[in-house]
Amino acid sequence: MAGPFRLLIVGSGPVARPLARLARTVGMRVALTDDHPERLTPERWPDVHTFYPVENGQELELPPLDERSAAVLLVHDYAHELSVLGRVLETPVPYIALLASRRRGARYCAFWKTPASTPRNWNGCGPRRALTSGCRPRRASP
Repeated sequence: MAGPFRLLIVGSGPVARPLARLARTVGMRVALTDDHPERLTPERWPDVHTFYPVENGQELELPPLDERSAAVLLVHDYAHELSVLGRVLETPVPYIALLASRRRGARYCAFWKTPASTPRNWNGCGPRRALTSGCRPRRASP
């Protein structure tokens, strides 16, 4: 029997806490990473199993990610988030989500349409792999 499904949360903003609680409640193993190591304590995050603190200037250490993992990016720094997203896309993670404002979501949509966003970067993104972001068509005005 396979082990529990794992969730990697990147960023310790306000959305991360209820997301961690929900994931743990449904039986997932929760990992949290943030570039503010002082925020990553078991007292502050009782629903997180594993912490991956990032010291200033250090590269983010990703935990092992496979087909039984999901990643949610809650970072508010476009360049850092894009770097992390690129690294997560190189793994077989079937579900990747990022929380983005409409403005940042529009930047991602524009990036994904450029030659820099090659199929290699997507690593099989398609029907068996979901990538959720702020890319939504605008609703028509009534």
